[in-house]
Parts: sequence; C-alpha cells; structure tokens
Amino acid sequence: IILNYASVIGVDFEKELLLSLLDKDQFSEEALQDILDNLVDIKVLQYNGDGDKYSFFHSIWRDVVYQQLLFSQRRNYHSFIAEKMVESGNAPDVEMAHHFQMAEDYIKAVEYYQKAGKTAIGNFANRETISLFREAIECCEKSGEVENNHRELVYWNSELGKAYFNLGKLERAASHLIDALTLVKETVPGSSSSVSRKLNSIRSVQPDNQDLDLIISTLNYLFKVNYYTCNKKRIEHC
Repeated sequence: IILNYASVIGVDFEKELLLSLLDKDQFSEEALQDILDNLVDIKVLQYNGDGDKYSFFHSIWRDVVYQQLLFSQRRNYHSFIAEKMVESGNAPDVEMAHHFQMAEDYIKAVEYYQKAGKTAIGNFANRETISLFREAIECCEKSGEVENNHRELVYWNSELGKAYFNLGKLERAASHLIDALTLVKETVPGSSSSVSRKLNSIRSVQPDNQDLDLIISTLNYLFKVNYYTCNKKRIEHC
C-alpha cells in the first residue's frame, strides 16, 4: 500500500504526506521510516537529501506500480491525496489540481488550476500559464459547468492569448483573444485601425459592462497581434 500511494503521488514525494495517508493504527512514523529505508537499500526508492523527500529510483518502477492499480483505485487514491493536500494547507495548487483532475473532480480541479495559473501570470511564466489554463478549460468542459464558468472562460482565453503573444505565437494568440471577445459577444475588429477605433469608443459605449477592463486588455493585445502580423507580412513580401 505504501508503494501504491507513493506511485499515485508521483515520482517524487514527501514522507510527511505519505504518512498522513496511512492508517495510524497500522503504520507509525518509525514503521514507515523502516520500510522506506528498506526500499532505499534495494534501490526501489532513493532519498533526495532534502528534508523528508524521496523519489522512485527509476521512473519506470513508479509507472509499473501505478499501472497495476485498477482505474477505480487510482481515482480513489488521487481523491484521498488531493483532500489531504488541501488539509495540509501548504501543497502547491498545481499538484492539488492534478490530483483532483485524476480523481475526476473537475470542479475542484478548475479551482486550483485557476489559482496556479494566476500565480504563473504573476511570475511571467508564459508556458506554464498556457499549460495551466488549457487544463482548466479541459476540466471545465468535462465538468459540464461551462455556462457557470462563462466569465472564467473569457478570462482564460484572454490570458492564453496574451501568453501566446508574449511567446511570439501570433496565430494562436489571435485565436484565443478572438474566442474571449466572442464569448462576451463583442464584435471582433479585423484590423489594427478598427481595434484602435473600438478601444477609443468602448468606455463611453459600455460604461457599465462588468467585463469592461478584461475586454479592453484583450483588445489591446489583439491590436498588438494585428500590428505585428501586418508588419511580418510586409517584411515577408519584401
């Protein structure tokens, strides 16, 4: 059962989390430590020398243990691990999101992917932002709660567009920015000049729109995308 839990946590895991998952009547901390030491001795696990962190000696061994679990067992293990992580109060949002996703608790997965994505934005981590918000959208669709997450879908698409723009991926940026505007039923301008005109008028036309700031930031990035796309085509033409 120890290796089962460890394999579901991932290639790397902490003894403290593993201990919290086990029945205290069956496994004391000392008993768990003895088992971990034995698994290290036979090179199933390795101690990472950083607090109580361990990892599988080879990732393929983790895969073997994980794959032998029934699907229902994996789902239950992921759910239990996610809840314990929430209780601990110090687990990374992305790890909690992953375990809720694997437990098919997509609503909670969306919540933690959103939190992790906002952290990634604050860290200017564009690739991570893309990965996290794409997962959020996928989980939202699987949850059947698309209508209840309408504003979040607008936000995720807008931020995906911005992140792709920052990476120089203009076509993907435009696609997500347009999706964001379409979701709020905004007419999508077709050129930089028309985007500029819309930006100049939108505050007076829609002063009470609760999505106004998000719409404006999305339009600003769409202006940039159109501007650089146009210049790129001119250079290629020359």
